[in-house]
Amino acid sequence: MNCKKCGYVLSNQDQTCPNCGEVNELYNGGLGAPSEPVAPVTPAPMPSEPVAPVTPTPMPSEPVAPVTPTPMPSEPVAPVTPAPMPSESVAPVTPAPIQTDIPSMENVNAAATSTKPKKNGLFIVTIIVLCLIILGVGTFVVIKLLNPTKEQQGNEDVTPKQTEQVVKTETVKISNIVFTIPEDVIKSTSSSKNEYKNKTNSFVFSFDGITNETTYDALKEQFLTKANDYKTNYESKEATYINASEYTNVGRNYTGVSYFYQNYYTDYFITQVNDKYIMSGSITYLASDKANAYKALNDFISSAKEDSTIVFTSTVKVDQILDSNKDVVKEIK
Repeated sequence: MNCKKCGYVLSNQDQTCPNCGEVNELYNGGLGAPSEPVAPVTPAPMPSEPVAPVTPTPMPSEPVAPVTPTPMPSEPVAPVTPAPMPSESVAPVTPAPIQTDIPSMENVNAAATSTKPKKNGLFIVTIIVLCLIILGVGTFVVIKLLNPTKEQQGNEDVTPKQTEQVVKTETVKISNIVFTIPEDVIKSTSSSKNEYKNKTNSFVFSFDGITNETTYDALKEQFLTKANDYKTNYESKEATYINASEYTNVGRNYTGVSYFYQNYYTDYFITQVNDKYIMSGSITYLASDKANAYKALNDFISSAKEDSTIVFTSTVKVDQILDSNKDVVKEIK
């Protein structure tokens, strides 16, 4: 059924109209079909109250006087004579002025034809200019990359030299053992044997040689028994004898005898290169640079690499290590 107020379609379970809130007279409390049959009604757009079934008609239920057919008048009107103009009087308007404001299709086509090429031409010119700019910038960049300036070329010339100085290393071979000279140390040949000193002459070290004729522990005991002989030798040359002992410096074990002469300390030592070889030598240093001196010495010895293509030969005898009279170091040359 339909709501009697707004025409909204209702069921017998709707207590009120969901659309306008009007009470549904046929509401049966949601128990199914209504208790009394209701006469069917035809849908109507806006019925004011329930009406008896009627035959479908587009006209209102109340009779009206016959009128001339019009597009659904709301109330009966008196017959009027057909007229093209509305019933209200208006000033006559000629169609000519209205037509002049609307351009003809020919004018529209002509305007479109004359405007379109201009827009297309401007767009094409803009694209061409942008392409030329991009091409020019790209060419400039390529030329710069392929042809560096003189300043850049000068920097390129200097950089490899600096890199070469940093990575360049110098090695020295004693018997079949290759040693790398530390970066801040230079090789000097001012005496009968090779010496290695830093650039400020604050320390220098040298080597008698390498041997595999004994072990480090055995040579250490023999070496310490010669302490008095070393003391007598150095004091006879006006040096101040300090002591003879085993010590550790920068993680390496040494056995040596020490003395002081004219601002410099000197340690005559033996140390183990690896499990097979023992090296003997001396290191002289200023007291303020002892740590740097032993670090350079340790770096030199720790860099030892054996050349397996060459058979090892001792470059110093055990007796030479123990019995040689050592001259005191007066200065670092």
